[in-house]
Amino acid sequence: MKIKCGKLFIKENCISPIVYDDSDYYRFVKNYSEQGYYQVILSSTIMIDLLQNYFVERKFEIVGIDFMEEDEVLKNEIDILIRQIGESREKFCYLIEKLKFLNEDSSIEVKKLELKHLDRLGSTFLYLQVNGLYGIDIKHYDTEENYIKDIVERNLR
Repeated sequence: MKIKCGKLFIKENCISPIVYDDSDYYRFVKNYSEQGYYQVILSSTIMIDLLQNYFVERKFEIVGIDFMEEDEVLKNEIDILIRQIGESREKFCYLIEKLKFLNEDSSIEVKKLELKHLDRLGSTFLYLQVNGLYGIDIKHYDTEENYIKDIVERNLR
């Protein structure tokens, strides 16, 4: 599956998703900064909202969640929850509670979300990172990029 990458910027109060070709990241960001764009950071609150929208509204599955803090116990606990959700989607509320608790009480930020969706038309894969980078399978890039943009805009208002 070929992945196309992008990064969220903001300019004049509008979110601008821009294709990122995996070149020199620093130069890429600097180039757009010089054009008046600012980087969008996806806080844990936004990441949780994206996760909820994709899971509940779009019926995506959770592939993985990484955190800014390296903690094997936490990683294992979240991985177990993700597996349980794969067996019973009703357990999703426990994951959301845990992520909100980690964010609000422990200041542990979500670093990366990986999601997928399988249906009769094929599969969709995407990832989102705290620094506003995202990757989407090329077949669904435009649709998912717009969906991400809309959710992030709603959160930043």
